[in-house]
Amino acid sequence: MKVKETPLRNQIKRESTKTSRHGNVPPRNPNKKPTTINMKRSIGRMRAKDMDAIRHAK
Repeated sequence: MKVKETPLRNQIKRESTKTSRHGNVPPRNPNKKPTTINMKRSIGRMRAKDMDAIRHAK
């Protein structure tokens, strides 16, 4: 039995076969939140630890 090709099905198929340097990459998750906020926080924490270490070394 042949499955009817719908526009949505075509779109999903096209997205899942996109290629990059690493070969086939699955479609991106649109519900995923960007992680830049967490990165800024962790970089700030690392910087604070570095400053603290420098202060203790003096």
